[in-house]
Amino acid sequence: MLRWFSLTVLAALIGAALATLIADFFWFFDLFSHFRAQYVVAAIAVAILLFWLRPRSAALVALLLAGWHSYIYFDVPKARHADSCADTIHLMTFNLQYRNREKAAAIDALSLARVDILVLEENWQDWAPHLDRLGDEYPHAAPEDWRDADGPTILSRFPIVDARIVRPFESASLDVDPARSAFAAAMWYLVARIEIREGGATVIAVHAPYPNGTFLTGLRNAYLEDVATLARAIDGPVIVAGDFNTTPWSPAFDPLFETAGLMSAGLPLMTWPSWFPPAGIPIDHVLVNDRISSFGAGRGPDLGSDHLPVLASLCIDGGIR
Repeated sequence: MLRWFSLTVLAALIGAALATLIADFFWFFDLFSHFRAQYVVAAIAVAILLFWLRPRSAALVALLLAGWHSYIYFDVPKARHADSCADTIHLMTFNLQYRNREKAAAIDALSLARVDILVLEENWQDWAPHLDRLGDEYPHAAPEDWRDADGPTILSRFPIVDARIVRPFESASLDVDPARSAFAAAMWYLVARIEIREGGATVIAVHAPYPNGTFLTGLRNAYLEDVATLARAIDGPVIVAGDFNTTPWSPAFDPLFETAGLMSAGLPLMTWPSWFPPAGIPIDHVLVNDRISSFGAGRGPDLGSDHLPVLASLCIDGGIR
């Protein structure tokens, strides 16, 4: 019985691997590209069982799958490591979650984190009185109406000299369904030029649409492609941070890596869902271009959201040219 169960799991793992290879053909297949760490654990467990139960050839297949997924997990473009830095910049990105019932505790933790730049998602109106408590520590905020932003928000210790909202789906002809068109038109990201000591950087705060069905997955992919195109056009240090609603192994990430030349500030971090770590996948990221090096990135504590924060320590090579 255990032998047949192991073979069934192996067959499922092979099917999932094949699905990842055609992830860009249909949105449902893309979902299989996110669980690389889980595939590695499952494949190793199955390999051990089949080495004992036999056939050992099946155990070898499981080990090959584990190795392949491990390679893909670590084969993510990473920012060059900073050995030293005169002025290290600490940035945190965090999806507040509009239904978070621990708002006061979350704000206390954000205050204690003492980072230089906060990139926040799902900043709905009921978060404003809580975020106001951070005003002394973060005197600069974007967008201008950030208390009613209902979207990406940046709080900074450094001056924000320019900020604009980019709406990639403003066209009313996106879909024949007016409700869908209205939803798409409400999707935006924030581009802010921040003066950081002697130089500066452009921070792009994102919250991509969630990939549930053909329409929403297409929106997410187009949203990230638009971000990539803009990031590539910026001359100077660029940081893209937020909730991407995808892992770096999805084809949706390719424009960010290939078109924009962005790199991860650290290894992929399991940030969602915070309430069930075994199923955790990395969908919150801090990306940088080649004008920025990194000391690495790590996860923050559980702050009542379904996401965990990501903290990155960065070194900007120089000012905006």
